[in-house]
Amino acid sequence: MVPLLAVLVLAGCSDSHDSTTADTSAPNETTDAAPRAYTELIARLPPFDEPPSDEVTAYRIATLEARSTRCAPGGEGADKAAFLRANGEVLVLAGTVRGARLASQVAVPHRDGNGCPVGLGPPTYFTTDRTYRLPAGTTASDVFAHYERVLHYGWLETSGRAPCSRSFAQAAAFIEVDACSGRLRIEALGRAPVVTAAAGRLPSRPFGLQYPAAADQPSASEPTDEVASGDTCERGVGVDVPSIILPPPPGIRAERRDGAIVVEWSFERILGDCPPTRIVLSVESPSPDVPPHTARVDVHEHSGTAELRVPDSFRESSVLRAATESVDGARSRVVTVLIRRQT
Repeated sequence: MVPLLAVLVLAGCSDSHDSTTADTSAPNETTDAAPRAYTELIARLPPFDEPPSDEVTAYRIATLEARSTRCAPGGEGADKAAFLRANGEVLVLAGTVRGARLASQVAVPHRDGNGCPVGLGPPTYFTTDRTYRLPAGTTASDVFAHYERVLHYGWLETSGRAPCSRSFAQAAAFIEVDACSGRLRIEALGRAPVVTAAAGRLPSRPFGLQYPAAADQPSASEPTDEVASGDTCERGVGVDVPSIILPPPPGIRAERRDGAIVVEWSFERILGDCPPTRIVLSVESPSPDVPPHTARVDVHEHSGTAELRVPDSFRESSVLRAATESVDGARSRVVTVLIRRQT
């Protein structure tokens, strides 16, 4: 279950009728400012045909207040000094390549899992990043030979993000070695205690037992020309609760026009217990080895149109999948339609 705290940030502000953005990062990232009050959150959503129930409203208000308190500037976080000491021990153990000269060192805060908007909130841990100048003629192989020799016992080595980088991990510690561009960059994390998001005192999460189970809803086995939107909230199985409230899937129709894919979307009803905040659209690639092209469309009305500009390699795509993301961080069932050709 995606935590509500992180996803309250997702209510966007751009016009849903012409806004699409490539999904190049983790779900639920946005550059829009997070709502600071419940009324601001509600103002960003499409008009409700039916208001949220009292228990859903209470849960959202308490969650938003808890997030605001935890993510306020100056909030407590990881012990920087403790991490720098632990990171220093890892760096001493790893040593340096013969002749390498230290050019810079910086402590980098990381905010993974703090339940706050991206880049905000208290740090959960710190890494130490060092950059070295390498002697002339030193190759990436020379660099890796040193660290493979030193970090051979109890450390797991994996390939990095490029041929000139490697990662070494041992329990909660790791060291990343990057020998690209003729310089040596090392990122180290020691075994200091990582701070996790504090659990606020929240009312019980609503289970939505009055809604039908998503798994029991009809789903076409093959793509169709268009699909109608779901007519009510649904229920899905949660990780730590019996069920969570899911939004209905959108009504979708897609057509190729002048090199773009035009998607018409709609919702029969918008209920306050599961209001949509965006629609995730994925165009399947004609090649099975290529991942789908994904875009997200902010929702502020009952219906709208989105124009997807896809790469040339997707010009022959014939299938589009769509799902709704609710303001509470839940995602609907996926629906699939054929991309029509303009007649």
